[in-house]
Amino acid sequence: MEEQTFWGLDSIPDLLKMGKEGEKDVKKIFRKKLEQQLPQMIERYKLLPAIIVEMGKYWELLSEARALFVEGYFYSCVAMCGATAERIAKELLRNTILLRSRDEWTSPSDEQAFVLDRIEMNDVRELLVKSGVIDQKLRMPFQKLAELRNRYTHALGESAHDDAQKAIEYLHTIVEGTISAVRHYET
Repeated sequence: MEEQTFWGLDSIPDLLKMGKEGEKDVKKIFRKKLEQQLPQMIERYKLLPAIIVEMGKYWELLSEARALFVEGYFYSCVAMCGATAERIAKELLRNTILLRSRDEWTSPSDEQAFVLDRIEMNDVRELLVKSGVIDQKLRMPFQKLAELRNRYTHALGESAHDDAQKAIEYLHTIVEGTISAVRHYET
């Protein structure tokens, strides 16, 4: 018996090349798709905690990870959550280290930070935990998120929806314990 082949098709680029009429059709397609997905998007948004973090590189990465989750791009969400957590950890490491040059102590320059970025995430995590920069309770969320990220970065994920929900939860645990503006206040 001959195996059947199925093909995927994305004709939107061709519609857009048709000018104004094609753009109108694409807008209709996007509106319909959004209307259909809106209830699930709202339910996923309800699962996210409110956050307060400083604007800048963390906010950009974190908001993109959250948007991927809400919009249902679960594979990408897992990878982005892991990348965001890794950036948080490596920036914490950079901000913790002082380098001595002659008789002066300075923080790593961008060039030196590039070298720090090459340190394996497991080593960064352990250094941050063992030096007391982050609470040891964050070891597990960092570790589990890194494991998930590696599976999805290498296209080995099996349960994207469930894993994205785990990844976003791990990421928010990390955020609350590291860069959250309210991390030092008891609720």
